[in-house]
Amino acid sequence: MSISQRIYRIAKSQINSIRERLEQFDREMTEGAGGEDELSAEASARKELADAIPMPKAAPRPPVSYPRVSPPVTTSNLPKTANPPPVETNPLAPHYRLFGLEPDADFEAVQSAYQRLKSRCDPSRFPNGSEEQHQATEILQRMEAAYSTLRQSLDPTSGRFDKLEL
Repeated sequence: MSISQRIYRIAKSQINSIRERLEQFDREMTEGAGGEDELSAEASARKELADAIPMPKAAPRPPVSYPRVSPPVTTSNLPKTANPPPVETNPLAPHYRLFGLEPDADFEAVQSAYQRLKSRCDPSRFPNGSEEQHQATEILQRMEAAYSTLRQSLDPTSGRFDKLEL
């Protein structure tokens, strides 16, 4: 196997792994808006399969008695007098997840993840007109959109340089 064939196979596997991550990301994003049908269909299929396959019943266990111990007093088991503050979700979390980062990652981590993934799915690494090149182009466009969103929110100087006219 020649070096170029090996590089092509490696690049193709990297594109496929990134595409799978994007598809998983899309599934997670659509789960809240209409994904219940898919989940209920999967749950009903599992139930039907469980009903069709008889499972051996285990012998019942004898009851075990443990000494009663009172739980320690903490703030979590005290009566609540006020409503807890609402949980705020980070609107940038999906973009961080696309790069495989935690939602509190700094701009340098975002930059390095973007550069690493960008070099992996460079469309010029694939033959012209191939399906892999088309997929790499789509993945690169999505990554650039996520990166520009994160860059605008994390880097205060990026907006200034974008507005410069020379």
